[in-house]
Amino acid sequence: MKAILNRSQKVIAWLVLAVMVIGGAIGIYSQYPTMKTQANRWAGNFFESYSFLDSLSDGVQYLGFEMSGDIMTRDEVPSDVEYGGDWINLFGNDLDYYVKSSTGEKTLERDGVLLAQVLEGDLEISSEELKSQYQYVVAFEFDQEGKVAIKQIYGGDRVSTEQFLNDYDVFYNYQAKDMSMIFGVPKELSSHSFFANQLQYHLEEGYVIAVIPYLIVGTAIIVLITFIVPFAWFERLAIVRGLMVVPLELRFLFVIGTCFAVIGAPFLLIFTQSGYLLEAIDYYFGMNRAQWIVTAINLICWGGFIGVITLHALYLKEFFIIGPWQMIRRHTILGQLIWLWRRPKVVTKTMVEEKVVIEEDPRVAVITSQLALFRDTLSEMKPRLEEVKGVDEVIEQLDSLMNLCDLNQPLQPVNVTKLISDTMVLFEERFASLEVKTRFPKEMIFVTSHEALMKLLMETLLGGIADEALPHSRVYLEMICEDQTVILVTRSVLKDEVDVKLVAALEALVQQQRGVFESVIDGDLMKLTLKFKK
Repeated sequence: MKAILNRSQKVIAWLVLAVMVIGGAIGIYSQYPTMKTQANRWAGNFFESYSFLDSLSDGVQYLGFEMSGDIMTRDEVPSDVEYGGDWINLFGNDLDYYVKSSTGEKTLERDGVLLAQVLEGDLEISSEELKSQYQYVVAFEFDQEGKVAIKQIYGGDRVSTEQFLNDYDVFYNYQAKDMSMIFGVPKELSSHSFFANQLQYHLEEGYVIAVIPYLIVGTAIIVLITFIVPFAWFERLAIVRGLMVVPLELRFLFVIGTCFAVIGAPFLLIFTQSGYLLEAIDYYFGMNRAQWIVTAINLICWGGFIGVITLHALYLKEFFIIGPWQMIRRHTILGQLIWLWRRPKVVTKTMVEEKVVIEEDPRVAVITSQLALFRDTLSEMKPRLEEVKGVDEVIEQLDSLMNLCDLNQPLQPVNVTKLISDTMVLFEERFASLEVKTRFPKEMIFVTSHEALMKLLMETLLGGIADEALPHSRVYLEMICEDQTVILVTRSVLKDEVDVKLVAALEALVQQQRGVFESVIDGDLMKLTLKFKK
């Protein structure tokens, strides 16, 4: 039954890890479109930014020169006039435009058929046809003195755009006069175009702000789940046990990895949403595989981030379980060296100071061994007799006889302090992963009992605690000496559900020595109380 329970807990731990890592990665990746919307909101409208409006003003200047027939080289431009000759190479391929003189005798355009209809009044700027093709449209009108006025605008703010253009005119003196212009930014921009790059730069800060809530909420959920699931369940997994033994000095590598993951999260989002990652992979593997590879890269990166956060949460949970001192002692290289250096001294001191020899009458030992053999034989017979009908009276007689055997064993003073100490030395390796805290009276404590039974009881008690306790947790042993009673209290943290056979065996052994046994189990905390007469 216990093996089945252990396997079930191991399977549950694997499922929890799989759901957190795989489910979390898919969940975050599926929110990319939402993050892009949030990034746009945080970053503000790109078409109202300085970089875009400055480029747009350069275009107005350039096209004004071209309409007037005054296109000049850079060297020919006066020092007080902005040269726009570079504009057509940098930005001209990102904008559709249509320009006409007030008389309509001269026009310039780049894919401006639809835009011309707006300028001529044949198409509304808010029409669905125009919105389906352009993400930004603005129409200007220049009088004979070069004063600019915005006739229509879609995708930007009229006031801020007009203000920027007027300020530009003050400094650089527009050459566009007595003409009308309309510009449109297509919805689909080449990934290498100037405006596409500027748009991504503009969104970077927005992406950083947009991804932070997902990192915080995801981390909180991971920590919460990790703290809810018992630590012992995760520790059954070989990969977790292996990572948990990594010294604290080397665990800083995981911290550095987490920092890089947090810093790189917005850039992974930017490269994916901008299409740069897809384009780079397409160059080497082709489009059929590129999208799958992009998805796999994102899922692997986010899964790795969640895995590292889960590991940090397990470290934190272990810290709360075993405390700061034990964390340093057990999980640092220096702490391990100190513990190994001091360990033999503690054992030697225990054996020298607490070694007490009690002389026994050899005849008592022979009688005790024979009675114990008889009691064991009766115990083996009892289950077989229970399967036969009508043997209740026989079973009661057997129980009475077994109790009589116990009562006839010789009683003698048993040094409980020495017995516990010797048993702890015997089980030293089993207690190696536990921190034992003892609180005993300074003087040796004796109880009147059967030494063999008391020895068996202590081995069962302490061995059971060592096997059932959560690794790296604390075990408390306290002995209280009253007028006529000796009380032994143990407290420990369980790694699994307690073995009912252990509790039953302890209760039987205590009762055979005329003692009182109490057990209290609250969640993963176990408290055992044993009371004996002096």
